Amino acid sequence: MVLTDAAKPKGNIYMVAQNRLFIAGIILTPQIIFFSKYGDATDFSASTLVSNSTAANCGAFNLGEGGGAVIGMCMDENSLYFFKRAIIYKATLSDSVYSLQSLKTFDGKSQTIGATTQRSIFAGGNAVFFITPDNQIMSLQRVETIDYPQVVPISDMIRSTVDSMSFSLASGIVYKDRAYFAVKSSSDASINDTVLVWNIVDKTWDTPILGWN
Repeated sequence: MVLTDAAKPKGNIYMVAQNRLFIAGIILTPQIIFFSKYGDATDFSASTLVSNSTAANCGAFNLGEGGGAVIGMCMDENSLYFFKRAIIYKATLSDSVYSLQSLKTFDGKSQTIGATTQRSIFAGGNAVFFITPDNQIMSLQRVETIDYPQVVPISDMIRSTVDSMSFSLASGIVYKDRAYFAVKSSSDASINDTVLVWNIVDKTWDTPILGWN
């Protein structure tokens, strides 16, 4: 299957990883992620759906499961993570190895997991942080004795605080041993005016910083 819009994909979500350029956020095919030829970030000319024989060629992931568009992409521990609102995929793609699996089974009925905004997905401190559509702040990381990434809710201990906030414009970064989440104090706020601070080492929340945008 040759993808008709693959020669020069135009999207607003980009990631450079594993010696390729990945592009998502394409209006006509929002569920697809295109990736360049291994070692050549400009070559998308013969993209086909990824398979075990893709090797060093360019190609595309068609992530139809869960419906909707790709929200964001992130890399941690040599694995790529593709986020939609209701599902997260873990992928490995080099010049010879390919794998793709969802982190949690999606059946359209049971509890699902995904991200709400592109800028709320970020990596650092041996974890990937993101915010779900139901206002949970999550950490995607390895858990001791389990050799597989686990999605761990870290906002449960401040549930009464986050329940009154809005994450529609949420954004975040890791700096030193803290993860910072810029959020709106309420749905009435026009900009992010509060910063939630997660202590990565102690696994506790610092006092929120008010008035920062």
